[in-house]
Amino acid sequence: MLSWQLLVMWLLPVTRKKATSSYELRHETMRHYMRSRGRRIFTRGPNGKGHGMVGFILTGHGQFSNGLASAIDMVAGDQPAFQIVPFEGSQAATYGDELRQAITAMRAECEGVLVFVDLLGGTPFNQAMMIANDVDNVEVITGTNLPMLIELLLTRGAGSSLSELAEQAVTVGQMGVTHQSVAAMAASADDELDEDGI
Repeated sequence: MLSWQLLVMWLLPVTRKKATSSYELRHETMRHYMRSRGRRIFTRGPNGKGHGMVGFILTGHGQFSNGLASAIDMVAGDQPAFQIVPFEGSQAATYGDELRQAITAMRAECEGVLVFVDLLGGTPFNQAMMIANDVDNVEVITGTNLPMLIELLLTRGAGSSLSELAEQAVTVGQMGVTHQSVAAMAASADDELDEDGI
C-alpha cells in the first residue's frame, strides 16, 4: 500500500467532518496531519491575496514546476501567492524576463519571495540568483521536492519570516528523502495496529 494511502487510512477515523468529495477528504486529511505535527495551517484572508506573507515561485527545467504544481493541487488544493515559471529550452531567450516579471509582481504583493528551483547551478538557479541580487527580500532554495513545498505552503502565513521559511524548507526537504522497503512498512503498520488494539 502506498504511504499516502496509509496516511489516509490512519487519519480517516479522526477527521472531524464527513468529507463529501475527494477534494474535501484530501484537504481535511492534510489539515489533521499538519495539526498532528504541531504545525499551524495558513488560511487565506478575505481578499484571498498574499499580503503579510511570503510568496512562493516554483521554477525548474522542463515540466518540473508543472508536475509539482499539479501534485500540490491534488494533495493540498489551490494555494495563494504561489506561481510557477517553467523553463522550457525553446523559450530560453525569454525565460529570464518571465522569471523576473513573476518575482517582481509577487514581491509587490508579499513581504518576501522564496524561489524554489530544481537544481543548483542550472539556468533557473542562475537566473533566480541574479534577480535576487536586484530585488530585496528574495531567497532561492535548490533541490525542491514535494514534501518541502506542501509543508511550507500549509504552514506559512503572516508572521513567518523569509529566513525562517528558507531554513524550514531545507530541513523539511532533507527529511522528505528517505529509503523505505515494503517489508519495513508492513511491519510498522502491523505494530501500529497491535498498539491500537485493532
